[in-house]
Amino acid sequence: LSKSVTDDIRNADLILVTSQEIDEFAEKAEPYQARRYMDDIFHTLQRAFRVLTEYGVSTIIVTADHGYLFGEEIDDPMKIPSPGGETADLHRRVWVGRGGAANEAYCYFKASDLGLGGNLEIATPYGFGVFKVAGGGLAYFHGGLSPQEYIIPVLTIQSSPQEQQLSTGIQLTIELGGDSITTRVCMVKIEGKATKLIDLQPPKIRVEIWSEGNLISQPFGALYGHEQATGDVQLRMSQKDPQSIDPNTVTLLIPPEIRPGKSASIHLLDATTGVLLKKLENIPIHITF
Repeated sequence: LSKSVTDDIRNADLILVTSQEIDEFAEKAEPYQARRYMDDIFHTLQRAFRVLTEYGVSTIIVTADHGYLFGEEIDDPMKIPSPGGETADLHRRVWVGRGGAANEAYCYFKASDLGLGGNLEIATPYGFGVFKVAGGGLAYFHGGLSPQEYIIPVLTIQSSPQEQQLSTGIQLTIELGGDSITTRVCMVKIEGKATKLIDLQPPKIRVEIWSEGNLISQPFGALYGHEQATGDVQLRMSQKDPQSIDPNTVTLLIPPEIRPGKSASIHLLDATTGVLLKKLENIPIHITF
C-alpha cells in the first residue's frame, strides 16, 4: 500500500471495504471456477485483516448484503413461468410487479404484507425452483426467501497488539523438493525444533509461493493438519521427540492460467498473525507452458 493510503487508514474513524466479485464471478463463470474463487476468498480476507490490523484497526465487522443458493445446474423442469402481469423486475429467484397470477410453484404476496411501502407484489419460487429468465447462470442464485438467501452472517473481529507477536518458541525450516520449480505441483517440507524448554504449542501455518510481487500458488494439501476451507496447516509436535515438530509436507498448485516470472520465493507464515516465519528466495522457475 502507498503511504497516502496507509496514512488514511491510520487516521480514519471508519473504513468501508466493499466487494461485488463473488456475485459477478459466480453469475458468469463456470461453476467450478466460481467455487475455486469462493475458496480463495478466505485467503484474501485473511490478508486484508492482517493489513488493517497492522495499521491500527482494532475492530473489523464482516457481513454480506444477501446469501445465495449454489448447487447443481438447474434443468428445464425446475424453470417455471413468471406470474406475468405488469413486471417491474424479474430474476430467477424473484418477481416484482403488479397483477400477476398466483401459482402453487411460488409464494405470491403483497409487499405491504411485509411492511414495505408501495403497491407492488412479490413472487418467489418454492424450493430450488427458478423463473424462466433469459441469460444468467444456471447454478448460482439469490433474491429468494430461502434461509440460505435471506439470512446473512455477521462476524466481529477484535485485534490486540499481543495477537501480532509470535511466541511459539519453535524454529521452523522449509525445504523445496528440488533446486527449482519445474512443475505446477510444488511440495514444501517443513521441520522445526524447540528453542525453549517449555510446553510448546505448534503454530498453524500457511505456505505461499510468490513471483514478481504476485501470489501464484494455491494450497492443495498436506501430510497432516490441512484445513480445506482456508488452506492453512496445523502443525503438531513429534511423539518420538517432544522438542521437535512432526515433519510435514505441504503441496501447492500453480494454476494453469498463471504465468509466473523467472524466479520465485516461498513464504512460511503464521496463519493466525501473518508473521513471516521463514523465506526461501531466488528459486528458479522452469515450467514448460
